[in-house]
Amino acid sequence: MKTPLKLIVVLFLAVAPFMIMPSHAQHKDHESQDHATELKLNNGQKWHANEATNTRVKTMQNLSREFHKSDKKDYAALSNTMQTQIDSLVAGCRMTGADHDALHHWLMPVLHYVKELRDDDPKEAAEAYAKLDNQLTRYDAYFE
Repeated sequence: MKTPLKLIVVLFLAVAPFMIMPSHAQHKDHESQDHATELKLNNGQKWHANEATNTRVKTMQNLSREFHKSDKKDYAALSNTMQTQIDSLVAGCRMTGADHDALHHWLMPVLHYVKELRDDDPKEAAEAYAKLDNQLTRYDAYFE
């Protein structure tokens, strides 16, 4: 390959990922759409979640209850523990179709709040925890 052609190929390969990656603004837009999408029942009925998903969510709900009772509020540690549960939930998820889509609508805010628990400002972390706990509680109203 001639040197100018090599240079063009190398430059193209170097900038190609940036050409296809969404901008920060586009990502924020998508993120806010996910949070804005309201979770609804399935024609008045709860969505069906598989046993592995229900078990993992129950574990997360129990972790949140225990955290609420504790005197020590280590939000970063809770974030790490919750993230481990989410990773296991995602790895074990075999759901498909509309039930899976509904789970995704429920899970997106959970992911966001778990990330916000790592905030250096204890007040912000506490607010994120309150929102996370509320979202975890909502699961039972929408899934069986």
